[in-house]
Amino acid sequence: MARSRLLSSAAFRLAAVYAVIFAVSAAGLLSAVYVLVTRYDEARHRQIVHTQSVNLLREADEDGLGEILEHLSAQDADDQDRPDSFLLIGPDGRVMAGDERLADTPLGLSDITLIQSNGAPLPMMAVRANVQGGVLVVASDTGDLLTLQREMRWSFAWAGGLTAILAILGGAATSILFRSRIGMVTRTTRRIVGGELSERVSVSPNDDEFDRLAMDVNAMLDRIESLMEGLRQVSNDIAHDLRTPLTRLRQRLETVRNGPQAIALYQSALDAAVEDTDEILATFAALLRIAQIEAGARKAGFQRVDLSRIVANVAEAFTPSAEDQGRRLTARIEPDRSVSGDPELLTQLISNLIENALSHTPEGTPIEVALTSLGDRVDVVVSDRGPGVPEAARDKVFRRFYRGDASRTSQGNGLGLALVAAIADLHGMSIALGDAQPGLTVRLSLRRAPEAAL
Repeated sequence: MARSRLLSSAAFRLAAVYAVIFAVSAAGLLSAVYVLVTRYDEARHRQIVHTQSVNLLREADEDGLGEILEHLSAQDADDQDRPDSFLLIGPDGRVMAGDERLADTPLGLSDITLIQSNGAPLPMMAVRANVQGGVLVVASDTGDLLTLQREMRWSFAWAGGLTAILAILGGAATSILFRSRIGMVTRTTRRIVGGELSERVSVSPNDDEFDRLAMDVNAMLDRIESLMEGLRQVSNDIAHDLRTPLTRLRQRLETVRNGPQAIALYQSALDAAVEDTDEILATFAALLRIAQIEAGARKAGFQRVDLSRIVANVAEAFTPSAEDQGRRLTARIEPDRSVSGDPELLTQLISNLIENALSHTPEGTPIEVALTSLGDRVDVVVSDRGPGVPEAARDKVFRRFYRGDASRTSQGNGLGLALVAAIADLHGMSIALGDAQPGLTVRLSLRRAPEAAL
């Protein structure tokens, strides 16, 4: 079973392809070397017999056949200009000198084989030419060429075998490494499926493709764990926070049922029940809106929007309400700062931040909305001089249903800043809470839209 699994694995197929490509490449390279060396040696022998025959024919034209015979007889056996074998036939057809076995050599350049006295073949390259009515045959021993070819074939056979072994070993090593790295991811994902959501794929210091894949997988797992934690938190918070309005609704209805049957009492109880029901429906509507935003469905409709105009319009809309509540709302906005996003959601984001500042600060508190830019970044800052948020609680304020101790007596469902966080995440914004000394500063930072988008 394990062997069958190995043979059918992608790692084995990759190793097999690697081995085949490596072996074919090596075979092609060795074949090219063999052909080039063989052709070079053949050309060398051809040049030798051609040069020797041309020189001898020139001597014959100048001084006659006798000069050729005298020249060949006088040459030392070690002289490089002396042919390995020759045959000179006179005009009368009589052999004047040389090896008579060359008599059947065809005219021109040809490969021949002579039989030695011990019966062994002697390969030669010969040139036969007519000279002054006679025949001159010059031959060069090509045994060294055949020996070279034979040795090269044996050497290449050994090299090919060694290459094949190295290719198999290299492919096996690649397969083992591949399976090992993939196995780590597989084991981690199996543990995660088993419920260990904190598990992560190990990353080596090599920073190779597997490490980058592992980092992407870990980022995905971090996101999944965050979503699962958010889901658990939402489920617990819904059960906890909706218990109060539902309990209050039931108590009112039960009080009316058990109390005196007066029309005015019924009417008052129904009005209160409608208010409680509206509060519950508003809570669910906010949760559904957050879920829709977090799903990224609105991102497909992003466009270039003038964030300066959006912030100015929202600040202007809230100014009368702030004055009615005894607060001062001021705006400091740089013009023509554009970003890519959803104008409706960005309006909702700024509105929630200003409304949160108005709801959780005492009368007379100054509130400022600012939009500034630096390089390719745009910052939206909403700050107030109210009581602020304790540093220990700043990581919690964007959670669904979270309400600080100071805000539990005020109206609201604790979803306003959770909606802000969802919109900011959709737009790739970073959120930072700071201390205004006193008060709270909320800073949103995002990238400006490129000028090419105009």
